[in-house]
Formats: sequence, structure tokens, C-alpha cells
Amino acid sequence: PLPRPFREIFVYSSLFQGIHLRGGAVARGGLRFSDRPSDFRTEILSLMKTQMVKNTVIVPVGSKGGFVLSKNQYALNELTMVEAYKAYVTSLLSLTDNRKASEKLFFAAKTGPFAYDDYDPYLVVAADKGTAQLSDTANAISLQENFWLGDAFASGGSRGYSHKEYGITAKGALVTADRHLRNLDIDYLNESITVVGIGDLGGDVFGNGLINSRAFKLVAAFNHRHIFLDPNPDPEKSFEERKRLFFSKNSGWDNYDFALISKGGGVFLKTEKSISISPEMQTVLGITDNTLSGSALVTALLKAPVDLLYNGGIGTYVKAESEENSKVGDPANNEVRVNGSDLRARVVSEGGNLGFTQLGRIEYALKGGNIYTDALDNSAGVDLSDHEVNLKIFFTHLKEIGKISNDEERDIYLKEIAGEVCKDVLIDNALQSLAIDTDYAESITKGWNPFINGSQGLISKKILHPGTEKIPSTLVDWEEWKAQTKGIPKPVLCVLLSYAKMELYNESIRENCFHIEDFPELFYDYFPSALVNKYRDELKEHPLKIEILNTQIINFYINLMGFTGILILGDGSSKDRMKYLKEILEYLYSLRVDLLLKEIADLRDKSIEKENIRLCSEIRDRVRAKWGLSRKISLAGSKLDSFLSLKARENIEKI
Repeated sequence: PLPRPFREIFVYSSLFQGIHLRGGAVARGGLRFSDRPSDFRTEILSLMKTQMVKNTVIVPVGSKGGFVLSKNQYALNELTMVEAYKAYVTSLLSLTDNRKASEKLFFAAKTGPFAYDDYDPYLVVAADKGTAQLSDTANAISLQENFWLGDAFASGGSRGYSHKEYGITAKGALVTADRHLRNLDIDYLNESITVVGIGDLGGDVFGNGLINSRAFKLVAAFNHRHIFLDPNPDPEKSFEERKRLFFSKNSGWDNYDFALISKGGGVFLKTEKSISISPEMQTVLGITDNTLSGSALVTALLKAPVDLLYNGGIGTYVKAESEENSKVGDPANNEVRVNGSDLRARVVSEGGNLGFTQLGRIEYALKGGNIYTDALDNSAGVDLSDHEVNLKIFFTHLKEIGKISNDEERDIYLKEIAGEVCKDVLIDNALQSLAIDTDYAESITKGWNPFINGSQGLISKKILHPGTEKIPSTLVDWEEWKAQTKGIPKPVLCVLLSYAKMELYNESIRENCFHIEDFPELFYDYFPSALVNKYRDELKEHPLKIEILNTQIINFYINLMGFTGILILGDGSSKDRMKYLKEILEYLYSLRVDLLLKEIADLRDKSIEKENIRLCSEIRDRVRAKWGLSRKISLAGSKLDSFLSLKARENIEKI
């Protein structure tokens, strides 16, 4: 089934099975311990598809791996999950080409299996469900096999960037939720908002997300075992309790201090047949039932009329009315799953993967809900991991040329630059959500046709598969949506934005028309300033310098111009399109519009959110008019003027 991967490695033994799917030669994604032995290949393919969309903001394209234990009645002892993981990872490496450290441009195949394909040495993995603690194990196998990436093979280990320590995935998801909330005139860091959560405080994404703001009023949450209810929480006291649980070993909801739970609340088992619903909970959940089963109560939580529904857990809980539960996957949650049209939360933040089906998101958005996609919301995690891998690759190069002596020195550098790396990653979330919101505004003010034409172009090139990505393939289908809403649903715009980046990235790599000397600061902006200041010349020798430069360029252009930026380049050959793109970029780069765009994206004052979008749309108009001055951009009398730097304002006037 589509999308067909670039490569599949299938691992089989009588005790376990596994696969690894890659979307391209340079690809990355997590390895998960699957609990779906009957259809884990379908699960991994679906996750690879999501990863392909998510990875447009980073250098590698998407990949995903997973393994399951097999029932073997003849085995004397069952294999443990860790033993299966080790065998699985060793198998993946046994089929992967290796790079000679001393010969930067040449690759050496392993002795063993005969390879019919080209040299294919890039295999990078990450932690995922069930394997979060095994990055060091994977890296130990990589070092044992003398794999060229060493401990850059698996990101996030003890010598890498811990996602839980930096809280990066949750922070990224709240950067995008923040844009939704600002559009609703809410500053969630300073104004109390009601929240329903999926997950528990022991989880990286849920825990970090729920200690992000002291103003959160977490009225309800659930994980795989318990349901937590607190109808009228004290924001300050509940924040301190969430923080305590996050840093404790026993972080389940049953360890919450019951004395801090407000009247009418409590902690209940999901398996209970009958739970009394207090008047306080009836009010906060918007229901009239006096008793509910555990499953029915979870359903009520998902439908609650709160400000924010925060998904920091595992499982698919929302589908479209047109979808059958049996087709969604994740059969364990069939009983509690709801339709997108049933949600009453004002904003959804998807810190976890696959919490919604894409049609479920669209259905919720068509009803007026504020949602992007999981691929956009939680992309900061994979973004940080990719920075870690690319930095480690660079430090390996510095060791080869004698600029640093050992990995201990490297680890000190990695720690020192971590803060700036995290800031850069979060800016990526801000840039992408700003691009989507500007696209959404333009679909209202300029019409749907440019977006429809662009999507039809990608479909005709067989780049975008409408059935897989839930994009309308006919004008009739588009018109059906148009009758329900003014703007194109944001989950659809998220997909289109990512596919625009995929198309242009592939063309730019193929044509090889961009060079570091043409856009040096765009290239160096990928790296922390301390590294650039000390190793500016050496960075030009990074083994992935071409991929990094092209990723930076395409992300800048599409984040600025949105999905319809592909239309400006016309329908000519890839060579002509890239030549024209280079001309546009040279002009924009001369004004450092990339820095201006970052500055706008990073502003989080709710009073100027609509002006941010207006200004971005105005800049797009100048580019569309081939930089003509048919309508001058002006900040006169605008609140935005006082927020932007003097340099940014000067560049706006030049545009």
C-alpha cells in the first residue's frame, strides 16, 4: 500500500519479527516495540508516512522501524524485549553499508550479503514507544560493529540530548498551541485555561507539557490505567503537585495528593463499571449523567468543553464520523474513540503521534476547531534529534582532522550549545505554524483556487496521493468543504505545506544549484553561533553540507511563501524552476528576510497576532509581484512596529 518506502529491511526469527522502512537514502525515525503483532507492518508504514511529513523541517526524510515478539511453542525460553531489540538492531546494521572514516568521500560495503543497490550508508534511529531507554544499547551495538556514525547512530542516549530533560517535544507542541490560543486572545502562560489531558506525568511529552505553565487548570486526564478528575483546581497548588509527580518515580495518577483535588473530583480505574459523577464534574464536562463506566467517562473527557485538549499519550482517540473503528487501527481504544465533530475543546495540541486520524482532524476543523497535525505539533523532538546527529557527525570530522581530541571534549561542547540548539528548534515550530496561519488567512482573502491548483499539480506528478493524505482529488470534493467553512482546514494546509517542501527539496538536490558561498548565512544559521565562530571553515566540510544547505533554503522559502510558493516557480523543468528560485532567494537573502521572518514568528504578544499574519501576506505579495512596489508595506500606526527591531523595520521598507 502507498506510500511505498524507498527501502524495507525485514527481520525474521522464530522468536521475533521486525521491519525498518525508509522514505529515502538519508532518512531517520524511531524504532518502536509494537503491541500489534497481527498488523505491525501496517502500523509502521502509517508511522513512516507521518514521519515523512514531519521530517520536512529537518535534513533526513522520514523512516520508521518496529518489532514484535512471536509466540513460539517450541522455544524453551521466550525472548525478552531487550534481547529482541539487540538482535533487531544488529540485523539492521548487518545490511547497511559503512563509511571509512579516513576516506571522507568513499564508502565501503560490508563483507557478507551481496549488494545490488548503490552504496547506502546512512542509517540513523531514535527512541520510540517501548524503546526510550535503549538508545545507549543501540549505540553500543553501533560502536561494536564499527559503524561510521558511532554513538550518533541512536539519538537521545546518555551522551546526547535527552528529550525529557529539555522537554523539547512538549515545548514545541505548546509553541503551536500558543498560536491558536493567541488567535483566541488568550495568553496561556499568564491566563488560566481549562485543560483535559491524555497521558500521565511520567511521560516525557505529557509531563513536560503540563509543567509548562503555572496557569493551567487541569480539570481531567486519563492514561492506560486511571482517570483523574479535578473540576476546580487551584492553578498554583496543582502546578506544584504536577511538578512533584513529574520528578518522582511514582508518577501515576493514583499517586496524586488526593487532598489537593477539588470537591467532586477523584482518581478512578478505567476498568470500573460504574463511577459516580459529581455535580461539579457534570458542570465541567458539560454532561448530565449521574454515573458512567470508565470507558464512557473517557469518552466524556474527550468531548469536554474546555480551552485545550492536550494529547501527550499513546493511542488513536479521534476519528471522523465516516470512518469505521475497524479501519482506524489501535483496536484497544475502539470503545472510547469519538468523532471529530463531537469535540468541544477550543484548541487541540498533539504532543503525541496518531492521536487523531487525519479525517478526524479535518472534521473537527470544519466544525471550527483549532488544530494543526501531530506531524507539525510534535516535530521539535525529531528536530532536536537531527541537530544532535548532525553535530555529532561534525565533531567526528573534527576528531579526524585533529581539531578536538576525544568524545569527552565533544560532550562538553554539546552541553554548552544545547540551549541555542533548543531555541533554534522551537523557532522552527513557530515558523511553520505562522506559515500555516498565513496560508489559512490567504485562502479566505485570496480564495481556494491557488491551493486547489497547487495540490492538483502535485497529484498529477504522483508526488501527492490524495487517498493516503485525505486531500480532495476532485473539485466537487473541494466544493463540499468550501460550503462548510471560509478557510481551508489547517490540517490540510499542514500536509500541503510539507509536500511543497518535499517536492522542492528533491528538485534542489537533483539539480545541485545551491552552494554555500551563495547563501553562507543561511547555511551557518543551522549551527550554534559558538561553533560557527570557532569552526566556520571546517563546517563547509560537513559530510551532509549539501543536504543541510538545501533543507535550510527550502524551509526558508516555503515558510515565507507558503504552499502556493510552488506556483510562482511555474511548470517548467526542474532546472528552470530551481534557477528561478535562486533568483528570488538571492533578492530575499540580500535583505536577510530569513531573519525578519524568524523575528516575526518569535513574537508572542496576543495583541499583534493578526498583524503578524497580515505582514507576512504583504511580503508574499511583493514576491508574487516580482518585487514590484505596486503597494508599499507600511507599519504606520501598527502595534507590530514597536515589537520589531530597527533592522527588521528597515528591511520591510526596502521590500
